[in-house]
Amino acid sequence: MKKLYALLLCASLWLTLASCNTPPEPEPRTVYTIPAAAGAWYTEEGAEDSIGSRLDPDSLRVGLTYDRKRIFTLLRFPLDTALYPEFLDFHELQSARLWLKIRESNGVPALQVAVVTADWDENTALAQARALAENPLPAREPRDEGEGWFSIDVTDWLLAHLGGAPNHGLALFEAAHSTETAFASCVSEDDRPKLVITTY
Repeated sequence: MKKLYALLLCASLWLTLASCNTPPEPEPRTVYTIPAAAGAWYTEEGAEDSIGSRLDPDSLRVGLTYDRKRIFTLLRFPLDTALYPEFLDFHELQSARLWLKIRESNGVPALQVAVVTADWDENTALAQARALAENPLPAREPRDEGEGWFSIDVTDWLLAHLGGAPNHGLALFEAAHSTETAFASCVSEDDRPKLVITTY
């Protein structure tokens, strides 16, 4: 009996010491919310020099037209190292999520996100924009954030940028080949697209 008691005491002491030497998991904390600097949407039923945003600057759009032509959006974020130096240690990055505020939709859309491969601005025409947006990220399920907002994970894109890849922004497509979805554009004061970056 004394030997059993001694063994139990040793085991208890070892577990106590082990727990003391195991550091707790760091709590994630949101460091930055970065609003989009530029956005433009396009419909492939338009002319090669067309930009949908000129017709409707208050919205950005994805989906398909009635005759099954793609509608897509380009977004750019100001990830300037001078403005945001503190999250450049990407080993501390937990996640980056793109948040969008729905204006018109039949629910949370199924988005496909691609990495834009060269410079563009709000005056870039359809022909060039289409060629910039053919580098898709791994598919991710969107998440309903409430109050009309939804988000999608773009951590892979931010990790690549922090590792040295250029930042030309993101392209958004409707992955389910369904009808059109509109969300708030960059001219919106409170509802413009944003990145929510969370670190450890």
